[in-house]
Amino acid sequence: MRTRSQVLLVLLLAALCFQVGGFANAAEEEELSKFELYLEVDVKFDKIGEYVETVKEFNAFLAKYKFPYECQAYREMDKFTYCIPLDSCADLDKLHVEYMKVLKKGGDELKSINERLTSCLDSINKSFGPRLTDLWHLPENGGYEWDSDKSCYCEVWEFHLYPGARNGFMAILKEYSDLLKEKKVTQSVTFGATSIGQNLPSFWVASIAATKADHAKDSEQVKEMLGQARFDIMKKSNKFIKDIKVNRFNYDASLSYYPKK
Repeated sequence: MRTRSQVLLVLLLAALCFQVGGFANAAEEEELSKFELYLEVDVKFDKIGEYVETVKEFNAFLAKYKFPYECQAYREMDKFTYCIPLDSCADLDKLHVEYMKVLKKGGDELKSINERLTSCLDSINKSFGPRLTDLWHLPENGGYEWDSDKSCYCEVWEFHLYPGARNGFMAILKEYSDLLKEKKVTQSVTFGATSIGQNLPSFWVASIAATKADHAKDSEQVKEMLGQARFDIMKKSNKFIKDIKVNRFNYDASLSYYPKK
């Protein structure tokens, strides 16, 4: 059994990689080509400053040992969410191998970082799931242009479903995606699902803008453009949804890690 301290060693690498076999099986079953690992960290409020500085130190440590996988950081008050995009099922094994290399090389340096991170934390939640890229709506004109060096605002709606509702809700998401394209909505909207984690089955819908104010303006425009069709889709989806969680994050470039090419 892993201790809390050992679990923390995978922070920003992938707290999930010790379950690599299970993830690989899930990926094969879903025939996924792209998916993501997520780590949600709740930090003690009086330790936020120390935590932020230690994460930056940890990123420098990853760069020093040339860890090859990126890790995007999102923040909402004392909650930090990390996302590691993977391009294929084979990357799960590669991620684990690279993780073990870092642990072997890190020695006392990594142990010190880990101890300080551990002292800052209240809780950790882990999840894994596919990016439903066939549903993504990324308009050529008007959508927010992602820049990993710039902070921005993100809103993620998590839909926790009733058992057996997966296929029905997938059809709803496709209908919504088709509507976004048909109406030529200028807001970028992405879709994904959670295969391993809490509150399964669940899906997410995310949108992004430069600032919170810009996002609010964009969302109002979307409502106007979709009109009654949006309400009709919402009404049809209600029978599948057990509850909804809305996450409002700021992407934090200063806490994100990108390997040098």
